[in-house]
Amino acid sequence: MRKRLDFFWSKNRYRLPLILTAVLAYGFSLLSVSVGNDDTAIPFYYQEGQDVQMGRWTLFVLNKVFHFADYAPFFLELVGVLFLVLAASLFCVVYRRITEEDDVLGYSIFSCVFVSCPTISELNFYYTHNGVDMSFCLIALAAYLFDVLLVEKGSRKKQIGLCLGQLGLLLVTIGCCESMIIVYAVAILSVFYLRIRQGQHAVSLCHKLFSFAAVGAICILTVVLRNFMRAFIVWAFRLYAVGDGESWRSVGESLLDVFAPGGAAELKMLMKRFWLVYHVNAFVYLPIFSYAAACTVLWIYALVQAIRRRQLWSLLAVLGIYLAPFVLILAEWKVPAYRSAQFLPITAAFGMFVLYLAVRDRLRKWGGRIVVVLMTVLVFNQAADMNHSFYIEQMLYQNNCRMLNDIAVELGKTYNTNLPVVFRGQNETSYVYAKYYIAPYDSLGYRMVALVSDLVDPQLKEKYFVFEGYNYGVEIYSDFFTYAYAAFDNNSEQFTIFLDYLGYDLKPLRDKSLLETADTQWQEMPSWPAEGSIRQYDKYILIRVGNQ
Repeated sequence: MRKRLDFFWSKNRYRLPLILTAVLAYGFSLLSVSVGNDDTAIPFYYQEGQDVQMGRWTLFVLNKVFHFADYAPFFLELVGVLFLVLAASLFCVVYRRITEEDDVLGYSIFSCVFVSCPTISELNFYYTHNGVDMSFCLIALAAYLFDVLLVEKGSRKKQIGLCLGQLGLLLVTIGCCESMIIVYAVAILSVFYLRIRQGQHAVSLCHKLFSFAAVGAICILTVVLRNFMRAFIVWAFRLYAVGDGESWRSVGESLLDVFAPGGAAELKMLMKRFWLVYHVNAFVYLPIFSYAAACTVLWIYALVQAIRRRQLWSLLAVLGIYLAPFVLILAEWKVPAYRSAQFLPITAAFGMFVLYLAVRDRLRKWGGRIVVVLMTVLVFNQAADMNHSFYIEQMLYQNNCRMLNDIAVELGKTYNTNLPVVFRGQNETSYVYAKYYIAPYDSLGYRMVALVSDLVDPQLKEKYFVFEGYNYGVEIYSDFFTYAYAAFDNNSEQFTIFLDYLGYDLKPLRDKSLLETADTQWQEMPSWPAEGSIRQYDKYILIRVGNQ
C-alpha cells in the first residue's frame, strides 16, 4: 500500500493541486477558531458517553487513548484535513489497481473534487466532525478488500478473511457516523462499475453474486454488532442511561412507520423531497450541481457501455449508486441534512473521474485537457464556496461572542453571579447570514427548480419557502442559541460552557422545578439588550435572549 501511495505523492501533477485545494478550502477554517453547535458539549459526548448512547462508540473509545475532549480546534481541524487528503489518495490507489492508469491527472481530479466538496464544510462546523474524515480512509480500505474479493478466487479461508476485514472496517466506521454505510455501498459499487468499464468482468456470475451477497451480510452484521458494541461499552464504562430527549431513532422504527396508517404516503413524500433536495437543487446549489452532473455522467456512460457491449452490469451498478442514498430516509424518517450526505463527495468525485477517462479516451490529449480546465473551474468554485461557509460560521461565532460577553459584563456589574443562571428565548438565524443560501423567487435558479419540481408535485417545494425566497441550504446554519436553549436537560448549560471559553465562571441552573418555573416567566420578558431582559430571583438569574 505504501508503494501505491508513493506513486501518487511522487508526482507533482497530483500532490501540488491536491495540497493547493486543501489549503484553499480549509485554510480559513484552520486559522479562524469558532465555537458552534455541539462544540460546547464535547466532554458530554466523549467523557460522559452521550455519543455511545446514540451508537457512535468509536470516538469515545479513541478518546481513551488519544485525548481530544479538551477543545483544541486548530489541531483537530488539521487532523481532519490530513485524513481527507489521505482518504482521497487511498481511493485513487483502489481505482488505479483497476484501471492500471499511470496518467495522474484523472486521479488529481478525483482527489481535488472530493476534498473540496462544499457539503463537507457543514460537518466541519462540528468539533471532531464525527470522525467522518477518518472513516473515509477506512471505507477506502474496505473497498480495496472488496476488489480483491471480487476478482481474486482465493481459498475459502482467504475469502472469509476479506469479508471479516470489511466487517471490522465498516463496524468502526459506522461507530463514528451511521450514514457512512451508504458511502461503503457507493464505494464498492464504484469499484464494480470500473471493473465493468475496463472489461474486467470475466468473473463468473456465481462469484459476482457471492461477492454482493457477502456485502449484504456484512452490512446487516455491522448494524447488529453496532448495537452490541453500544451495549458492551455502556456496561464496561458504567455509562448513565439515556434520559429524556437523549434517544435515537432506529431503522426498525422507521420500517414500522412505513406500515402505520399514512406511512406509505409519507414515505413517498419523503422520497420526492429527497429528490428535490439532492437533485433538483442542482439549479441553485453548487455541490448538488456537482453531484447531479456526476450521476448524469455515470448514467450516460453506463448506457453506452450497455448498448455497445450488451452488458447490463454497469447499469445495475449506477442504479445502486443512485438509489443507495435514499436509504438514509429510513435512518431518520426525514430528508437527511447535507451534513449527513457523506455519499455526495465520493459520488461527485468518481463521476468527474469517469468523465475525464471517457473524454480523454474519445478525444485523446485535447479532450483530457478540456476536462482538466472544466474541473479546475469546478474545484476553484467549490473551494471558494466552502471557504465562504467557514467565513459565515466565523461571523456567527463573533456575533455570539459579542452578545454573551456583554451579558456576562452586565451580570458582573449588577447581579449576584454566585446564583445559577438560566437562558431562555427563541432565535432564528439572521437573514444577513441566511441570504447566501436563499434563491429569490424571481431568480433563474428558482424558476428552474419550480419548473422541474412542478412536473412531479407542485407543492413539493413549498416546504422550503421562506419570506425572502426558496431556502436551498435547508439547515445550512443551525443557530447556536437555538441549540443551546434546550440541548440535553433543557437547562441551557451550553451557554455557561460557552461563557467559560470566554473567561467567565457562571453556574447553570439544574433544579428541574426551578427550570419549570423559569419556563413560565421568560415569555413575558423582553429580549436582550432591552431593559428587563435579565431578572434576578431568590435562587437563580433568568436571561432572555433571541430575536423572537
